[in-house]
Amino acid sequence: MKPNILIIDNDAELCGVLEEFLRAGGYEVLSAIKGKKGLSLAADKSPDLVLVDFNLPDISGLKILQELKSQGTDLRSSPFFSVKFIEPPIPYLVYIHLLFFVVLP
Repeated sequence: MKPNILIIDNDAELCGVLEEFLRAGGYEVLSAIKGKKGLSLAADKSPDLVLVDFNLPDISGLKILQELKSQGTDLRSSPFFSVKFIEPPIPYLVYIHLLFFVVLP
């Protein structure tokens, strides 16, 4: 069974590039350009990795992380969460046990 990755980013072009790259690497990839759709996919598919944009039009990346945590997702056991933002709220990320994040330009 292929590891599955969920991309939640409102940049459709970026999602397409990431999907193509990750599929070529042997991953199953799901993507959502809206945060609420991403949360639904996360609940249904239990992805191995979630890449989350911080600035989504319908719900913030931090709110998505809060929702995942409230649904029982152990963010410490998740291999990686990527949150795209300008000023990372590091104390909050530590508080919710998010261990890895990337700041994208």
